[in-house]
Amino acid sequence: LPNLTRPSLIVMDNANYHSKVVDKTPNSSSRKDEIIEWLNNHDIQYEKAMLKAELLELGQRNKPQTKYEVDEIAKKHGQLVLRLPPYHCLLNPIELIWAQVKEYVARSNRKFNITEILQLTKEGLECVTESDWKKVVDHTKNIILDAWKNEGLMEDSFEQMVINIGNDSSSEEDSDSDSSDNEEEERGSNVSGIFPLSPVAERVLDFDEL
Repeated sequence: LPNLTRPSLIVMDNANYHSKVVDKTPNSSSRKDEIIEWLNNHDIQYEKAMLKAELLELGQRNKPQTKYEVDEIAKKHGQLVLRLPPYHCLLNPIELIWAQVKEYVARSNRKFNITEILQLTKEGLECVTESDWKKVVDHTKNIILDAWKNEGLMEDSFEQMVINIGNDSSSEEDSDSDSSDNEEEERGSNVSGIFPLSPVAERVLDFDEL
């Protein structure tokens, strides 16, 4: 943080060592007295006769917005942390920079001891230029734009699928209705005293109407 001389956006993944929570809400592994202490610290009313499960539920209902220690420390220094979605390290430009530094270390390593590796790592970082950063940032931006585009296409396809399913349901209803009409006609034709007209009789009726 001291090396950031102006307000910056820190892109960070959700590794455990980045994700220690401030004011963590009690969970099932918490002792009952710890839950009660947390409720008291947050001025949350409860009944003394409540069971641990009831106290936990009360805590969950009043759970504050999650805050991370690293984010709060950065905020105090005038910096902002942007957290990536889980398993999306490809959205962090620094991954490509680390790959560049690791390649430098692997190519230059001769003694294979920790002292040399630390020195080569420092040299590799010093070799990273502003141009290198611009390239990896632009590359990451393109990945993000492609992801947004693909997400939109998937959403459109899903909506079309839902509409098609709805239309199929309507068609099935129409088909069922037609089938019901046909069944009623068949039942009507079998009613005692009612007989279907022969083709000749139908022609006669048509002639009479003329």
